[in-house]
Amino acid sequence: MESVVDGDTIRISCNGTSSRVRLVGINAPESVKDNAPVECGGPEASTYLHSLLDGQQVFLSADPGQGVRDRYDRLLAYVWIADGTLANRAILDHGHAEATGYGKSFAYSGDFTAAADQAKDSKAGRWSC
Repeated sequence: MESVVDGDTIRISCNGTSSRVRLVGINAPESVKDNAPVECGGPEASTYLHSLLDGQQVFLSADPGQGVRDRYDRLLAYVWIADGTLANRAILDHGHAEATGYGKSFAYSGDFTAAADQAKDSKAGRWSC
């Protein structure tokens, strides 16, 4: 992994090519979007993703229901760490994002929604705003 862009986007390098990757199934509050205010919980989501992914080798897997790229030409993927942690789920567990497929089905929909609901109920992360 090259860098964390924000709470739901990273930059990777593969075979010398740099690409932005949007984590499937989540939406974190804005922290760096042009012409948009920083949202409550945005910086914390980004910081959490840094703590999880900085210095890690990551593995990507696609979701057929989401397609390969989004409208901003970012790769759409589940981001796995070598220890088996699914970053997309971990950020939900800590309350730093909401679960969403933007109107499209995705493989972990039920699991992600349950994780986000539990974080919301306990007022974790962004849900404490």
